[in-house]
Amino acid sequence: MHLGFILHELKRKGIHISSVLIVLIYAFGGKELTLNILLIILIIFILFENFRLKYRIKVPFFGELLRDFEKKSLAGHLYFLLGAIISISLFSFEIAIASILMASFGDATAAIFGMLFGKNKISNTAKSYEGTFAGLFMNVLIAFFIFGYHYVVLFMAITASLTELWFTELDDNLAIPVLSGFVAHTVIYIM
Repeated sequence: MHLGFILHELKRKGIHISSVLIVLIYAFGGKELTLNILLIILIIFILFENFRLKYRIKVPFFGELLRDFEKKSLAGHLYFLLGAIISISLFSFEIAIASILMASFGDATAAIFGMLFGKNKISNTAKSYEGTFAGLFMNVLIAFFIFGYHYVVLFMAITASLTELWFTELDDNLAIPVLSGFVAHTVIYIM
């Protein structure tokens, strides 16, 4: 794997760390404040993305982090914001923060570990078994840290990892928090 590509992906995935800010605002400011802040940011990003796409503007630093397909379509940060807003709106505090952190850190771990150590590619994808299992491990750690020894941990972590692996046409930044949160919510409700 080309070193420049790996460094580019590390910068892209480094932005995922900003999800910790969402969790901190939610933990200390509450649901309403967090949703209001995220909605304001979402509106700004929607306007900005429209402007960027309509006038084909290259944004310093952040424009360099866009993948090729994002240069002509909506970028992943917009989908991530939507996923975070949906999760916080619909699910309990614990489920919402776990699903947001899985979308950030589980996805980033899978991508980085897969790029560095992925030797065994999963058929018809650019993803590797090594990256997928590293992402699953991170998702289990996140869920375990939030829920403790609880049956929902594996359900949620596996859902997040399978979503990251399977969703190729819809941005996984939206799909991971919504689907892993839904599964956790359903499992807790049923059991």
